[in-house]
Amino acid sequence: MSKDEGKAVTVRGPAAVKNLIATVNSRPIMVSTVHPELDGGRFAIKREVGDPFVVQATVFKDGYDILAVRLLWKRAGETDWRATPMAVINPGLDLYEGRFLPEDNAYYTYTVMAWVEVWESWREEIRKKHDAGQDVSLTPCRGLETV
Repeated sequence: MSKDEGKAVTVRGPAAVKNLIATVNSRPIMVSTVHPELDGGRFAIKREVGDPFVVQATVFKDGYDILAVRLLWKRAGETDWRATPMAVINPGLDLYEGRFLPEDNAYYTYTVMAWVEVWESWREEIRKKHDAGQDVSLTPCRGLETV
């Protein structure tokens, strides 16, 4: 679990969003089956103010890396995206879920973003080796290279 788990963050301005998207696009991660959606996004999803807007997505990457998955949303006309972590609700199907509360009766745009948690992936690999009785005496040096 990452240290920012459960905290909402704000990404300010188009340059920050482009940098975040470029980072995500450099990794071979597949985000698919994003719900809710109507006709590929042609029609708006309706919710009442105060009712949680729940988003589910299948997020997959080859290998054993741990993924960080975030739900990003913004109200129409806003430039800043808000984000909240998505949690795995079915690990076998790589299904993640996140939610936000619409603050007023308006149009919102949302998307799902994912990237590899390099530090957490390294820690999990070391834990597995340690639990299996393998020598992990040199791994702190390799961990420093990771960071």
